[in-house]
Amino acid sequence: MNEPKHSIRVDTVECGAKDFMAVKVQGIEMRSIFEEPKKVTLRSVGKAFFGGSSRAVVTLDVPRGCTDLMYSLRISTNEGDKSSDGKFDKRMTESYKKIRFLGIPLYEREKSHSNLFRELLYSDKPVRDEDAYCNVYVFTNQGEAKKFQDGEDPSKLKYNIDLSLMGTQSCNGRIPTKGLSKIYFGFANERFRYSNYLWLEVIAASPKNEYYRISYKLD
Repeated sequence: MNEPKHSIRVDTVECGAKDFMAVKVQGIEMRSIFEEPKKVTLRSVGKAFFGGSSRAVVTLDVPRGCTDLMYSLRISTNEGDKSSDGKFDKRMTESYKKIRFLGIPLYEREKSHSNLFRELLYSDKPVRDEDAYCNVYVFTNQGEAKKFQDGEDPSKLKYNIDLSLMGTQSCNGRIPTKGLSKIYFGFANERFRYSNYLWLEVIAASPKNEYYRISYKLD
């Protein structure tokens, strides 16, 4: 009589620093910059003649130890909220737990583009309104951001061309923060007729030590 065959399942499980055979890896800690989404209204160029502005600046304070900011920007021509607004940090945390054991390096401190951050942001794209888009300028200098807010032609200002977006719809993005204490998002609606409504959520990512061990289980 043949005995039933068993297989051994090998898992990687989270553990404490002092647990037997614990292996230390560098992961990330994520926390929201804002308690709730930063809501911005960009009046159309035509409506701005009668009040309001087609431009806005949002200042981000970079927390100590933060190496990257991940953001979600939802743009719409409708000012109504969606059920997904305000949950970017929760979704990123859940995605991180799912992918951190899939062979993706948890944290690449010295690289300008991390596989982990790309994977996280790709997994959670915001809902797109095909009729809604704007320009996004990333400034690291307060004076330049102020000039933008006051209506200066952006072509005459110093902004980070690699991180800025022209005519973008809803999107996710990442901003390396090495050496920076503040970052300024400049938003501009160049459409004459349609106003835009923006929901900006930002997560600060910082390195932290995590510990794992190999678990064997007989199936």
